[in-house]
Amino acid sequence: MKIGFKPKINVSIIYTFDGKPQEMADFDFQIGNIKADESEFVRNLIGQPYPLDYHLLNDLCKVSMAFSCEVDDFVKLPIIKKIFDRGGKYYFQPNQRDEVESAVIEDTEIAKFTANFEG
Repeated sequence: MKIGFKPKINVSIIYTFDGKPQEMADFDFQIGNIKADESEFVRNLIGQPYPLDYHLLNDLCKVSMAFSCEVDDFVKLPIIKKIFDRGGKYYFQPNQRDEVESAVIEDTEIAKFTANFEG
């Protein structure tokens, strides 16, 4: 059974790339399934401005997300809590990603050419 959240949530995403300047997107969305898988949810969010152009994200290093909503309790939604637990940041360098980030990019062109983080 899917349980949705109808109020609009605003998300601002900063995209950091290996070989080009940062980009930013700002849009509203509704959560169709508050129990959604984190990797699928994040993939859908970061792909929102690039619906058929995931190849434009092929050197994506990091995304940083910030959220706002007129309903303060949206922060209690399980999927939003997971994102907040990560500080809204997802790292896609091969030597920085974890299982969630690996699942986000699986079977896509996202981060296909992203280099390792050289700290």
